[in-house]
Parts: sequence; C-alpha cells; structure tokens
Amino acid sequence: MTYFASDFQDLDNSGNIENFIRCLELQQSLDLYKYYKQKTFEKMQLKPGDSVLEVECGTGNDALWLTNYVGETGKVTAVDRSQFMLNQAKERTKKSSTKFEFILANTEQLPFPDANFTAARVDRTLQHIAQPQKAIAEMARVVQSNGWVVAFEPDWETLVIGSEQRTINPCIG
Repeated sequence: MTYFASDFQDLDNSGNIENFIRCLELQQSLDLYKYYKQKTFEKMQLKPGDSVLEVECGTGNDALWLTNYVGETGKVTAVDRSQFMLNQAKERTKKSSTKFEFILANTEQLPFPDANFTAARVDRTLQHIAQPQKAIAEMARVVQSNGWVVAFEPDWETLVIGSEQRTINPCIG
C-alpha cells in the first residue's frame, strides 16, 4: 500500500515512484495549480540574469517555468532528495537554453554559500520535512539580503475531495 504523505519523504525507496509522478503531473495540469504557481513565481520578482533556487524540484516542471523569468542569462538551481526526481527534472529541462544545475541535497542542510541566490522557492514540500523551520532558515541563508524566499503549503483542513470513482485519481492509493 502506498502512503502518499509519508512516502514522499523517501521517494527513491517508496516502491511506487511512478504513482507520485502521475499525481504531480495531474496536479500540474489543473488550472488552480497553474494559477497559484504563477503567483509564487511573481512574488520572487525575478528578472533576466537572476539566479534562483528551486527546493525539492520534483519532476522539474517548476524549474522549467522559472526560465521564463531568469532567461538565457540566468540560472536555475534545483535540489531534491530523490535521485529519481532529479533525473526526471534533468530530462525535462535538457532542451532549455537557460543554465540549470541539479543537486541531490537535504533541504535542511543546503550545500551552498550564504547569499548565493537572488531568490528561493519551495512548493508543497515543507509538510514532508522533519524540521520545516530549518529548511526555511537554510533557504533564507542562501538568498541575498534583498532577495525573496517564497514558500507555498496547502491548508489540508479546508481541502475536500469527493468522488465515487477513486480508481481514476492517481493521487489516491
């Protein structure tokens, strides 16, 4: 049995990573997700030439979208604790002319010097991290003093999903 929330903590050993990828792709296709993601990108106030950190990049879709802001002269650095997800992200971004760097890393101990990025972003990940406050502190450490750290997390207490056809939703195991 797949336990969606807890298995996200260690995808490479979850035994069903394809299910997680299908779920992420389904979410990415929804207008609500597109809308809020656009807002998180705008909040970072990125411009061409900037360097941005995408924390827990997943399949790389958001890292690829960030190229619209930093352009060909900018750089997107994407970290994830899953080598499989990093491989997915590398594959999806390989045709982009923006410079990418993909790093296997623990979000609570980012392997970058202080003030290394213009901005950093994390999306629906803190809920899966043992010490989310430490992850935010690390993101703030690696962002320049005039930069932005943007974090988005769902409010699970107000989320309602209803369907009699549970088998058609790849997010429910």
